Parts: sequence; structure tokens; C-alpha cells
Amino acid sequence: MIKYAAIVLRGQPFHIGHQHIADKAIKDGLQPLFMLGSANESGTEKNPYTVHQRAAMIRLVYPDALIGAINDYDSYGDWLDALVMYIKHLTNTHVKSTTIYLHEKLEDLHDFTFRGVDYMNESYCKMYEVTGMHTTSLPISDIQIRAKAIREDLEGNKQYLHPEVYKYIKGLQ
Repeated sequence: MIKYAAIVLRGQPFHIGHQHIADKAIKDGLQPLFMLGSANESGTEKNPYTVHQRAAMIRLVYPDALIGAINDYDSYGDWLDALVMYIKHLTNTHVKSTTIYLHEKLEDLHDFTFRGVDYMNESYCKMYEVTGMHTTSLPISDIQIRAKAIREDLEGNKQYLHPEVYKYIKGLQ
């Protein structure tokens, strides 16, 4: 039975930090499942690329990638329910066969409510732990990749992109 590593990302754009997570999952013997968040958002400063463009970026690096998309929701509970449903649909397996691979960043810490409980200065990834999902968290590295910085200065930050992804983005401009 194939075991999966769900990698939840916006991928605005897909960069080497995302690749690092996927490569770790592959090294661990898992099939990466890229779940593109904010699928219903594009054409904005924070989400300039469509879900199809982001999937194309991933396929430049991982041609046989399994890719899903998930919209934004008003509540974390609804979002997580949708994520679980899409994982089951895409993998044809129980979500317990999937490990969520993540790389938390200090800027991801904030206050939020999930299923009636208030969390203070926590990452949204806390909900995976609370619901009993399997997770693998990669340590924070010295490389601080910021998608916003890449979007604002593509040339100055192209070292954070796979060469094919860089060429693809250049073609979109």
C-alpha cells in the first residue's frame, strides 16, 4: 500500500523550501501529495498565480506529482474537514495512511479558535496534532525563504527557485 506525505502549501510561487519538504518525504519512502491552498484566490498581490499555474510549477520539478487544491474557508474546522475529504479522494485511502509534512515558521504563530478551543501564539498546524493526524515537522533551517520577497524581486531571489520554475515565472511576466 502506498503511503502519502501531504504537503500543504500556497506555492505562490513554488520554491526550494517546498522542494526540501517534498524531497524529505520521498527520502522517507512516501509519495508526496501537494495540496495547494487558497485555490479560490488568484490575481492578488498575495496570490498572483492561479492554481493551474502553481500546479504547473510543481510539475516542472516533479512531473508525476499528485496535486490537489483546497479553497480557503471561513473556519479552520471547515478547512480541515475539506482537506481530509480531498486527501481521501485523491489517494483512495484512509487519511491515516497520510502523514502531513510541514515546516513551521515563527511568523506562522498567531491566535485562533479551532473547534471551540482558543489557541494562543500557535501555528495553524496545531489542528493536525489536536485531531490526531500523523505529522512530520522539519526543523526550521537557516534559509529564510519568503515567497513575498521572491514575488517582489524575482531576479534578486531566483536562487530560491528551481531553474525551470524561474523560467516559467519569467514567461508569465
